[in-house]
Amino acid sequence: MGQIHRAGTKRLGTDSTRRTKVAQIYGKSGNLGAVQLLLGCTKLDGTVRYLGLISDDTLAIAEAVDI
Repeated sequence: MGQIHRAGTKRLGTDSTRRTKVAQIYGKSGNLGAVQLLLGCTKLDGTVRYLGLISDDTLAIAEAVDI
């Protein structure tokens, strides 16, 4: 895999950069569906795992959805 490196910084793999970008998008929008589409995940639980959301976060998200 490709890596990004600058003097004085740690090496970042492309997956680290990708994870950081979608985490920022999720943090600003709170939209798991958009993140799911960006990642190409077919199931929402895969998106949740990829973002590393803890169960408290997912419970709060589920409670915020009014059906």
